[in-house]
Formats: sequence, C-alpha cells, structure tokens
Amino acid sequence: MTAAEMKASFLVQYDAATSFSSPGWEDSELSSFLNLAQDRLVEELYISKNFANMSNIVRNLGNLTLTAHPTITNAVYNSLTGVTDYLYYVSSRTLIAARTNPVATNEYFTNDVIDILLAQKFFKTTLNKVLFKYPKVYFENIFDSTAKGNSLVILYDAYTTAPTVGELVYVKYPLRIKIEATTVPCELNLMLHAKIVEYAVQEALKATKLSKITTQS
Repeated sequence: MTAAEMKASFLVQYDAATSFSSPGWEDSELSSFLNLAQDRLVEELYISKNFANMSNIVRNLGNLTLTAHPTITNAVYNSLTGVTDYLYYVSSRTLIAARTNPVATNEYFTNDVIDILLAQKFFKTTLNKVLFKYPKVYFENIFDSTAKGNSLVILYDAYTTAPTVGELVYVKYPLRIKIEATTVPCELNLMLHAKIVEYAVQEALKATKLSKITTQS
C-alpha cells in the first residue's frame, strides 16, 4: 500500500468500529499506531518462525571477521559495531578450517545458540578439555561495546582450530512508517500491509478507550 492507501484503509476501519463518533487523528498519530502495529506483527512472525513472510527485513551477513576473545581460551567474537539495525537473531554459521575429531576441513557448521549463563559450561580450562559437535553461539557486550546488538561470541571445542570467519542471519529493525511520506511507507511484504492496518486500528481503539477512562476519572 502507498501512504495514502494505508491512511484511507485505516480511517475506513476505524470509522466502522467507532460509528463515526470518535475524533480524528493527525497523520503523526496515525504513523505511531502503524509503527506499533508493525512492531507487533514482526514480533509475531519471529516467534512463529515465519521468516518467509518477512524476507524483506531478514539480513545475511557473510564473511564476518572473528577475533580471539580476550578472556575465554576457546572463543572468538565479532563486535557487530557496524550492525545498527539488529533486532532478532535467526541463525549463524562458523567456518571451521581444521578439526581433528571428527575430521573437518574448510567446512561451515551451523552454530547452536545458547544463553550467556549456559555458555560457561563450554569454556575450555585446565580441568575441562571440552568436546562438542557444533560450535556454540551467544551474545555478550565485550568491554562495553557500543554496538546496538551485543557482540557475537563463538565457542569451539578443544579439537578445532580457532575459526576466523563466520556468518549471521538476523531480522533487522523495520523502517518507521510515515503517513506524511509520498512513497510506500512500509518495507514489509505487501501481503502484510492489511494486517498492519488492522492492528493499527486496534491500537487506536485502545488509545480512545484509555482517553475516555482518563477523562471520566
């Protein structure tokens, strides 16, 4: 939908729901409702793993440089300082140049995603010679990185050479919708625009109800 079409669709649905008895909205307010709706829809799609329907905002970062972690013996990381639109993690892979058990040479392995607390169980120490099938990945903020998303940390086992290259697939933060714009105001797939308008109407109705309650109290 274009900006004009989104606005027209919103007003028709909103008026139908309120029987033309509610005050109108400024374009800036309509934009706020649409952005709330867009964020809600993206979250729902992510939770349901429906990445096909939000392919326009899924990004694949290849050839990520991995650097030795300053405090963990068997970890490398990428600070993601250039990734300012990161929203949700989808998947990642690590290029293993050499591995002895099992043998692997220049082969990509999909990482197992773990949380930062569980990660400690996979740290190599004098008393813990770790062995696991796939590299582990988690996020942490190494030395207070300024990246919007924390640093991507890869853990590898004792039989693997420290990797230097990785890949990351993530959902980007969608561009803000602006009714005032003259171009298409939403970068999500066209098939999702109607649902965004539907959710935006729901947000407007909640705001109207809250306003009435506040006024009456």
